[in-house]
Amino acid sequence: MSSNEQDMELIIVTGLSGSGCSVALKSLEDLGYYCVDCLPIELITPFIEHARAHPEQGYEKIALGVDIRSKPHYDQQLDQILESVKDRVDQCRIVFLTASDACLHKRYSETRRRHPLAVQCNTLA
Repeated sequence: MSSNEQDMELIIVTGLSGSGCSVALKSLEDLGYYCVDCLPIELITPFIEHARAHPEQGYEKIALGVDIRSKPHYDQQLDQILESVKDRVDQCRIVFLTASDACLHKRYSETRRRHPLAVQCNTLA
C-alpha cells in the first residue's frame, strides 16, 4: 500500500441466519461504516479493489454481511478470500453471530418470513 492511499478497515459480519447479522450491520452503519448486506463472498475481493480505487467515495470503514448462502464451500472460500484481501486492508476482523435454537425458531415464527434455507429443507430443527 502506498503512502497516499487511505487506511481501510474491513469487518466481515457472518453467523447463523436469524442471529442478528443485519441488526449488527445497521449498528455499524450508524458508526460510520459503509455496509453491504448479503454480499456473495466471491464479490468481496472485487469490492475491496473498487474501494481502494475510489477513496473519494468514503470507503475507509467497510462492513460486509456474508452468509451460508454463498455455498457450497463457504468456509474454504471465505478463508481464501480473506487471505487474498489481508494485504489490501489495514485491519480485517470477522464477527460471527450465533443464537440458541429456541431463539432462532422464535424469531422466524414472529417475523413469519420464510427461512432463507427453507427451500432445501422442510424444517429448521
